[in-house]
Amino acid sequence: CLADVPEPARPVFKVLPIALLLVNTLYLALKTGDRGRYLMSAALLFSAIGDISGPLMTMGIFFALSHCFYITAYSRHFCLKTVKQWVCIAILLLIVGFVTAISLPGLLKTSGPAMIAVGLTYLAVLTTMSFMAISQSRPCWILFAVGSLLFVISDSSIIVSTYAFAIPARHLTVMSTYYAAQLLMNLK
Repeated sequence: CLADVPEPARPVFKVLPIALLLVNTLYLALKTGDRGRYLMSAALLFSAIGDISGPLMTMGIFFALSHCFYITAYSRHFCLKTVKQWVCIAILLLIVGFVTAISLPGLLKTSGPAMIAVGLTYLAVLTTMSFMAISQSRPCWILFAVGSLLFVISDSSIIVSTYAFAIPARHLTVMSTYYAAQLLMNLK
């Protein structure tokens, strides 16, 4: 539990799993020359920076940049043709719609225009990233799809607990789905 770690060391422990995944992904990119893995490495780097960047708005900006690299990597293999993919997209839209409906009133009431713009832009970029991860022609598309949906759940937990209502064991929910998401989104 991060609560047991001394305050100055918490960011290191928080970012360590992503840093290890980044080293592995970058190693595979260098070994194979796969452009997609370089893009995934950049996504992981911006995620790691977002993890330790501080305020919610700053985190949102770094994670939006991370998702832009994921979008670019996934767009290289875009193909939306199976019923399972459409079911995953329906799940994505249900989650995003629900989170928006319950969190938007709190966001509008408690935040200024800059935070509202960053929040809505981030939600659009996150949704696009998940859509692109689901819409893959590769046999392992389901790993990317589940990973991206876990990322949406992780971020949705932050949004809901910040602007709507408290989520029990929020930190555990956010971090476990986040780490699992990053792992699944970087397997291939």
